[in-house]
Amino acid sequence: MKSYKKYILITVGLMTASLQGCSLLDEELYTTYTKEELYETEAGIAGILAGAWMPLTKQNCYGQFYTAVVHGMSGAYIYNQAGTWAPLSGWQMNAGFDQLYKYWTSAYSVISQCNDLIYYIEDSPVAEDIRNPYRGEAYLLRAMMYFDLVRLFGGVPLRLEPTNENNIYCPRATAAEVYAQIISDLTQAESLMCEKGAQRTGHPHRLAATALKAKVYMVMAGNRPSAVNSVDAAVTEEMLAERYQDSDKNADTPTNFWFLAYDSAKKVYGEYALVPDFTDLWDVNQQNSTESIIEIQNSSATPNATASIARVWMNKNNADYAPKAGTYLAALRPRRNQWRYFEEGDPRRDITCIINVKRTLQSDGTVKEEPLFPTAGAAAKDQYPIVKKYVDPDVSAVGNGNENIFYLRYAEILLILAETVNEIENSPANAYAYVNEVLTRARCSTTDGSIVTYPKNWGATSDGETIAVTTVQQFRNAILEERFRELMGEFNEFSDFRRRGTAKFCELLSYQNEDYMAGTNDVYFEVDNSTWVKRYMLMPIPLQELNENIEISIVEQNFGY
Repeated sequence: MKSYKKYILITVGLMTASLQGCSLLDEELYTTYTKEELYETEAGIAGILAGAWMPLTKQNCYGQFYTAVVHGMSGAYIYNQAGTWAPLSGWQMNAGFDQLYKYWTSAYSVISQCNDLIYYIEDSPVAEDIRNPYRGEAYLLRAMMYFDLVRLFGGVPLRLEPTNENNIYCPRATAAEVYAQIISDLTQAESLMCEKGAQRTGHPHRLAATALKAKVYMVMAGNRPSAVNSVDAAVTEEMLAERYQDSDKNADTPTNFWFLAYDSAKKVYGEYALVPDFTDLWDVNQQNSTESIIEIQNSSATPNATASIARVWMNKNNADYAPKAGTYLAALRPRRNQWRYFEEGDPRRDITCIINVKRTLQSDGTVKEEPLFPTAGAAAKDQYPIVKKYVDPDVSAVGNGNENIFYLRYAEILLILAETVNEIENSPANAYAYVNEVLTRARCSTTDGSIVTYPKNWGATSDGETIAVTTVQQFRNAILEERFRELMGEFNEFSDFRRRGTAKFCELLSYQNEDYMAGTNDVYFEVDNSTWVKRYMLMPIPLQELNENIEISIVEQNFGY
C-alpha cells in the first residue's frame, strides 16, 4: 500500500482551510484529521477535493492576481492602479512582477493537491464507484490549471505526481506537451466523473470534461485553416508540424484540431441549456444553473478578508449594486473600443457594464452622482465603463461575497460549435443556428420581458431580422467579436486576442489604439514593433521560479523578458 505519511505531513497545514472549504459544497466538517478521515471515508476524500478547489477564489488566483493579469494584459482592458501594479497598468511586464509569481505558486498549489488525491486515492478502501468521481474531478481541475498556465506562459513544468525529494525540481515542458497532458487529463476525467444528474451541487459532471476538451482543441487549432500551411501559429511553433491534416468529418483518424473541437462540443450540445434571461447569470441567488458547465464556487462563509473577484471589477460604495464596505478598486475596466463591440440596443451591454453615471453612497446616506464613460467630464479613471457581472448585493465587506465564477458555460459551447463548423466546412451556412441561439437569448433579456431588435440573427442575406455574415473570414471576425460581447470579463480575451496569430493580435490592438486616452492608465500599443508584439504574446516565467528551479535555465525564459 502507498504510504500516506508524507501526504499527511505536507497537508496538515492546509486541512483547516480545505475542510472549511467543504462548506462551499455542502460537505461535512472535521475538527481532527487522521489517515482514516482523509482517505478511508468518502467525507474525507470530499474534504480533500474541496480543499483543492478552495485556492481558486483567493487573492493569488481568481480572487485578484490571476484575474488582473489575464484581463489587464489581454489588450481588452485597462488596469486603474499604479505603484506595484505599474508593470501591469503600463504594459511594462517583467519577470520580477510579484503578483505574477503569486499566481504561479497558487496554480501549482492546486495542481499539487490534485496530484496527491489522484495518487493516494487508489488505495482507499472506499468503493471504486464512489471514489472514482472524486478522482475524475481532480483530473479535471488539474487540466483547468494547466490550461490557464499554458495560455499565459506557453510551456511550463509538468508536475504530475506527489512532490518528494526526488522531484522538487521539474524541467519546463513544451506547450505541445502541456496541451497533450491536458487532453489526457480530460480523457481520464470523462471516464471517471459521474454522469449528468448524479453530481453534487456545485460540482461538474462527466460532460464538463468533454466540453472543456472542445475549448482546448479550439485554442490548439490556432489560426490554421482546413488544410496544412505555414500560418503564424498562436499556440506554439512546435504545433505547426504536429498532427494537423486536411479537415474531413468522416475521417477514420481525425487529427484536425478544429474537427476534434467540434466533435467534443457536439457531444454536449443539448445536454445543457441557456438560462432564458442573460441577467439571471449574474444573480447570486440563481447560481449553478442549467447553463453552468464548470462554476467555481465562492462563499461568504469562507471570506478572503482582503480580496475577491468583485473587488477587482466593482467600485466602492456603489449605490445600486454594492459593495458597501472595503477597499474595492474597480481597477479592471474595458477599453472604450472593447465596449463598443456591443451594438446599440443589445440588452447585454447594460447588463454587463455600468455607464453614463457613477452613483456612490455617501456616509450621510445621500448618493453622489459623477459622470462616467461615455458622459463628458468624467474623471480620468472613469473614462471607461465598470463591469458589474460579479456583484453580491448583500456583501458586508470586501472578500465576503457569494458571487461564483464561470470557468465554462453553455453559451460558449454554442459559440465554439459555430466557430468550428465555419472552419471545418469552409462555410458559415451550418454555423448560423448555433450562434443565433445565443443572439436570440440576448434579445429576450430585457427588464420588461419584451423582445428587442438587437442583436440581430446572422444569416446568408440581410433583412429586417437578420444581418448577412456570408464569407468564412467575415464569420471568423464576427464570432470573435460575439465572444467579446457575450463573455466580457470571463477570462477569455488574453487567449482570444492571440490564438489567431500575431497579425490578428495586432489588428485587435490597433482597434484599441483608435480611441487611446492620454492622461489615463491607457496604453498605446506598439503594433508596428515586431519585437514588442512577439514579447507580449506570452507572459514571462516568474523570476523566482527561474532562480529556484535548477531544472530551468534562464535561457529558457520567454522571448523579450
